Amino acid sequence: MDQDQDRQAFLVIGFVKDPTGVAALYLGKKEGAELIYMGKVGTGWSRIAAGKIRKQLDTVATAKSPLTKPLRKPKATWVEQFFAAEVEYRDITSEGLLRQSSFKGLTKMT
Repeated sequence: MDQDQDRQAFLVIGFVKDPTGVAALYLGKKEGAELIYMGKVGTGWSRIAAGKIRKQLDTVATAKSPLTKPLRKPKATWVEQFFAAEVEYRDITSEGLLRQSSFKGLTKMT
């Protein structure tokens, strides 16, 4: 692993649909009672994995955004927070968003 990379698990709060699965995952993290948007990850999975991720997330889809502060023009299908995405990233921007993020795995939270 590159020394300049950090790795962390973030809550999956939504996804962008794609014909064979997911194009991107919307990520968030809890800060006290608030759920904060951390950005999206759209790379790091195969087409087969994207289909498997989509099948899992479709089971927890919800109509309402879980975020404390709404996003402008989201393209997300929102989901309940039952999954965490392990993500490698280079940095966090001044706006608090992940920079150069890459998906490494999905885990179901208990």
